[in-house]
Amino acid sequence: MEKFKKAFKFQLKWLTILGLLAIIVGILIDELDRRSYKKITVEEFTKIAIQEGVTDFRHYNDELIGSRFEMRTPSGKKYYHDSYLFSDERFDFQNMIIEKFGSCGQGSKLSFYSSGMPIIIGLVVGILLFNAIILLWFVAFFNLLNSEFKENHNKWIWFISFIFLPLITPLYYMLISDKQKRDWTPK
Repeated sequence: MEKFKKAFKFQLKWLTILGLLAIIVGILIDELDRRSYKKITVEEFTKIAIQEGVTDFRHYNDELIGSRFEMRTPSGKKYYHDSYLFSDERFDFQNMIIEKFGSCGQGSKLSFYSSGMPIIIGLVVGILLFNAIILLWFVAFFNLLNSEFKENHNKWIWFISFIFLPLITPLYYMLISDKQKRDWTPK
């Protein structure tokens, strides 16, 4: 039993640390990517696109930043132009890109905050919850094996329940079984 407790404490400590490190690294990568784009005006955007021969544009709608148009030049430089989500400027700009360059890909750009962090937190919590359930199962199961019941068939029913319903049986066992056990007093 002590081994299970030590293993759970070890996992709790290190999974929390690894989860926090993954979140910090994700935030840094997201921030570096965001800063790698240079904000420019509509005129600059069009001029650079024509000069560099850019044909791949991305258009993202985001409630926080509005409507963002991004392009990456063949030389690897990244530029963007923001406009209000539902404005004439946005529609005019998008139509101009389609007319001059033939395409404007639509997309949804998920930041690390909206996609990466929930996954990392979910994994850490899921692993810890799974291990807590396993620990509870073993504690309750060993308690069952070492207990004396008023009626012998109760022990077999609990045993079968532990095998076929492993997720809910330990909880019910901890709540109900004390009433079914023999009173044990040390002599």
